[in-house]
Amino acid sequence: VLERDLTAREDIPINTSAVPAGASAYEWRKLDIVGRAKRSNGNSNVPLVNLSAEKFTKTSEIYECGYQINRKDLRASVLTGIPIRSEYADATLRAFAETMNELVYFGDLELKNYGLINDTSFTSTQAPAGASTSRLWSGKTAAEILADMILPVKNILVATKGKIKPNRILLPIGHEQYVSQMYNTG
Repeated sequence: VLERDLTAREDIPINTSAVPAGASAYEWRKLDIVGRAKRSNGNSNVPLVNLSAEKFTKTSEIYECGYQINRKDLRASVLTGIPIRSEYADATLRAFAETMNELVYFGDLELKNYGLINDTSFTSTQAPAGASTSRLWSGKTAAEILADMILPVKNILVATKGKIKPNRILLPIGHEQYVSQMYNTG
């Protein structure tokens, strides 16, 4: 049986080092800095900097899966010499990994965890029409497609004042293949 690739960890790297393993909840703060330095003329009117902080708390959810073997399976394992436990363990780990992969992309709506695909807080960018007046890549030149791919990156850099620097663009497989084909054929 061919299994699909689980790409969530590659596509969306998540650093969980700040959350201790087994924590029942974790918290983080979002800081915003207000204020700027000014040229000093020697007087005591020094501009002040201030911070505003917003605190967030998230409870950790537990996802589990397991396996059970019966006497018949155990007997067959002993008679054939095939280690059934490792096969079940591998299947269990795969089932867990598939669930985690789905959660990254689609979330758990019951918990209001929307995942990458369903999160409405992400900004989307509509590609402008090309010379052919089409927004579809099939009607655009390679230069117009490249501009379409660069536009959301520019928008993120402008909106975050350069604080967030995108390092990857996720494309549906069909789009990625179309771009690759266009690039390879000139």
